[in-house]
Amino acid sequence: MENAIKKSKIFENLPPEETNEVIRKLSAGKRKFKKGEYILRNGDEARLFGIVLSGEVMIESADYWGNSIVTAAVTEGGIFAEAYALASGVMGTDVTARTDSEIMFLSAEKLFLASVPEKFMKNLLRAVAAKNVRINEKLSHMSKRTIRAKLISYFSAESRKAKSDEFYLPFNRRRLADYLAVDRSALSAEMSRMKKDGLIDYDRSKVRLFKMKGE
Repeated sequence: MENAIKKSKIFENLPPEETNEVIRKLSAGKRKFKKGEYILRNGDEARLFGIVLSGEVMIESADYWGNSIVTAAVTEGGIFAEAYALASGVMGTDVTARTDSEIMFLSAEKLFLASVPEKFMKNLLRAVAAKNVRINEKLSHMSKRTIRAKLISYFSAESRKAKSDEFYLPFNRRRLADYLAVDRSALSAEMSRMKKDGLIDYDRSKVRLFKMKGE
């Protein structure tokens, strides 16, 4: 737990005593979830948001027929459902345990009633804003017309984050296809063509980008 809390952006630069104060005032308990188990479901009332203490969870949106699209993966120290909880709304996504996971839940209602350090509130606001940026980024990738254009957009963004032409994908091939809302076989075929065309090289989750000749 201590390691996850240290990693969490919402507790960044908070001294231990203030971190413990926030947890004491806002914690609504901890719970362990098995791989594949639902943590929160679309339509649930959102009163709590979670911090991943161990494991990894997936945020997914599903249509009427059950077709699922991955919105995000949340690893140790990451938070989820905070926007829904702070808005006192209803969950619009499913949250499932990608691996066996332990979650600490924090109460959004207590947040508005309790006196918590200003630095924590600023960190939480930054975390919500950062997630909004990532959602807009995802929409930008998905708006491209072709699979190649989607991949170029996504790979370019990951390269910028890594500040390198080499980086590791946070998703496996199936999850990446879900994330970009494309067919997995079609995505794999397009990556093979991009490799043949000299645009990329890859080995499992490692990807390297190459400039076109003359650029």
